[in-house]
Amino acid sequence: LVPNLKGIAGFVAFDESLATGDFSLLKCQYGVGLKAAVRLANACKVLVVWGLGTGLDEVMKHVTNKPRIISISHCNAGNGWTKKYMLQQESHSSHFVYINPDGLGTVPMLRQDNATMLPNGINEKNLVATRTREQIRTELGIPLDAKVGIMLTRLSPEKGVKEAMTAVRTTDHYLLVYGNASYWNKEYKRELKTLQNSRVKLMDVARAADVLPVADYYLSCSQYEGFGLSMAEAMYMGIPVVSTLTGIASTHPKAFTLLPLNPYKEQIVSVINNLRDTTALAKQVVLDNYTSKHFVNNWQRFLDEQALLSTL
Repeated sequence: LVPNLKGIAGFVAFDESLATGDFSLLKCQYGVGLKAAVRLANACKVLVVWGLGTGLDEVMKHVTNKPRIISISHCNAGNGWTKKYMLQQESHSSHFVYINPDGLGTVPMLRQDNATMLPNGINEKNLVATRTREQIRTELGIPLDAKVGIMLTRLSPEKGVKEAMTAVRTTDHYLLVYGNASYWNKEYKRELKTLQNSRVKLMDVARAADVLPVADYYLSCSQYEGFGLSMAEAMYMGIPVVSTLTGIASTHPKAFTLLPLNPYKEQIVSVINNLRDTTALAKQVVLDNYTSKHFVNNWQRFLDEQALLSTL
């Protein structure tokens, strides 16, 4: 998103422990920490923030040229942490952004008239398959006729990874779980490791295009999702998606094979053994709503409007 927007003053990772990746790809000035955040806030008309919570108080103590502040929610109303930080940022915020209809519930109740829904989008350039289904299966030692499920996810309890692995272990399917755990979920990852066998495996983080072709279905057992980018990527690449009614699935349920929230093992097994053929509809949903062009245009239009309001 950022490299394709016009008029971006810069990007700052406020929490130094989360400052990973190649920031030069943003194609704008970038920095890390409180001082960099203060410099950026003083230099722009509109400041978009996510996840700062009380950290925004620290930034604004030192800002002399207050910008118009936009607080983003990247989850739905079931996420207590998101609700908390949105409340903590409320006093400084001029406007709010959420990314799915249920996400409006994360915006402070008395401010919901000052909120706009801007869903995420895929990056088609990153979704060109690099290997065939047969090549990936051969490399991983998976029979060509086996049923294979895949998850690209953060390893944390609300993502339902434990439930997915437990269920698939009782079938003859394979399940490949690509992801990692944050430092506060290391114990959860250790628990997941005990559920591995010859068919159900934890894998290192990987690019979607490198691994999605291996799968017969993408599996999400999340309790809540803001958008579900990996699901949208799977939809674009023609992989059937099994999901709880969260994120993008709550907006386009007919494009998914649906699971109930907090599904039992038996429910997961029943659903993955009875997939609906929704791939054509699912891809069209992404093409009509969630391409990179939609993503960039929606945000550019919104930021241009907010910049005009900052001058009034």
